[in-house]
Amino acid sequence: MRNHNSCNKCKLYLLIYFIYLFIYFFFFNCLSFTCNNKIKMKFNIVKHTATISVIIIIFSEILMIHSVHAVNKKDLNYKNDDVDINKYNNENVNFAESTNIEITAVSDWPNKKIKFGHVSGVSLDTFGNVYVFHRDNRVWDMNSFFPNNTFTEADLGPISNPTVAVIHPKSGELIIQWGQNMFYLPHGITVDFENNVWITDVAMHQVFKFSPLMKSQSSKIPILSLGTKFLPGSSLSLFCKPTAVAVLPSGEFFVSDGYCNSRIIKFAPDGTVLLTWGRSTLTSGILVPEYHFSVPHDLTIAEDKNLVCVSDRENGRIQCFLMTNGSFIFQIQSPEIGFRVFSASYTPANGGLFFVVNGLEPGKFSNVVHGSVVDFNWDRFNVIKRFQPANTNFETPHDVCVSQNGTELYVTELNSKRIWKFQIGNVHRNSVQISDLLTSSHIQSQPDDESPNTILMAVFITAVVICFAAVLLAAAVIYSKARTRGRSRSLEDLLYDTKNIYN
Repeated sequence: MRNHNSCNKCKLYLLIYFIYLFIYFFFFNCLSFTCNNKIKMKFNIVKHTATISVIIIIFSEILMIHSVHAVNKKDLNYKNDDVDINKYNNENVNFAESTNIEITAVSDWPNKKIKFGHVSGVSLDTFGNVYVFHRDNRVWDMNSFFPNNTFTEADLGPISNPTVAVIHPKSGELIIQWGQNMFYLPHGITVDFENNVWITDVAMHQVFKFSPLMKSQSSKIPILSLGTKFLPGSSLSLFCKPTAVAVLPSGEFFVSDGYCNSRIIKFAPDGTVLLTWGRSTLTSGILVPEYHFSVPHDLTIAEDKNLVCVSDRENGRIQCFLMTNGSFIFQIQSPEIGFRVFSASYTPANGGLFFVVNGLEPGKFSNVVHGSVVDFNWDRFNVIKRFQPANTNFETPHDVCVSQNGTELYVTELNSKRIWKFQIGNVHRNSVQISDLLTSSHIQSQPDDESPNTILMAVFITAVVICFAAVLLAAAVIYSKARTRGRSRSLEDLLYDTKNIYN
């Protein structure tokens, strides 16, 4: 399952830290030869502190390698034999199967009399009804949370107006609305195969399960609550701003947790923890290893492929894992999609398609915010279509949901406080040259031939920079000693002493 990529990357990271460790010893030992005993004692303290820090980092990386192996070996009474791994590892493809697809925005949907706040989530029940989750007059801004991630506006009470609207998929008329005096800062909504409604509230740090839609929703009480109200945490009984829920037909479900913990947790139907994986990333970009997240923002299930896929927002990618045991399978990442992936929704129709929405990059207001369609092909994943509302652009898309039969698509937006509906039609496949596809850069399951070389180059450059800095600092110490002794040295003498130190 290409898990060797993760181990190889971890080994490369260990190599980086061992190089740092060597440079620390070499630099500080050489520097200590030029100092008196008092200064040498101070340098030894710095040297030992730096050494301990590097050893701690190395130890944490070893633990990460162990945890990756543990996730891959833990089977939870399942077998991986039902997945043909060779499907994921064929790089010698001369032809790709493309999907020609038409996506048309539906005007005058929903009824304009229906008013929303910031629309954070959307989902469909088995009848096709559209569940919209919005924040009414509540706004999430930089002052909404304290540094410890507790909600600053708890004293305002829950949102007093309905936050869940159920809309007819054809007419756009409101069927029912509920959720008043229940939620503080809505985020994700999911309707499962039994029409139970799952909701995440980032202010409450909780996940809720509600029974299927009934005639009266005014006093609806959750049948399952996870997490503790207003208490963020990283233990298995707590969440920290959970973002989304994905549910299997068996009743098992996944929670993406979330803005703080950067992990995925798998639960049994009764809420018992079965499995967890993921850790925060220190940097964003194409060199981030699998199992690392920077805001796992949304989840989607590809049941026919035995996968759960995570919208890794700030890393600009979709990571897909076996839904049985959480083993990494592949990632989808491309500039054609965008560098911030907010949401992805999967439909098994037409062989499998991902519908993805991106977002504005911080500090960059010129990047195009759009939707993308990714063709699910075991050999390569190609962006085959972009979509936008008619005669306008997306502003701040936050969630996307496609119907199981692949004919209807919905996208929510925060700032414009609305939901868009699209009709999908005229889907057919034909065999074409890869160069004829919309994108010229193809989304591969994992680019093994690029990442190691890039990382090794980074190691080399970093080592050279550190060595150069060490030489300059040693020269500065020698010059400082010379001035202290009342002797002025020429530049030639200074360079001669510096050369002797490192020879």
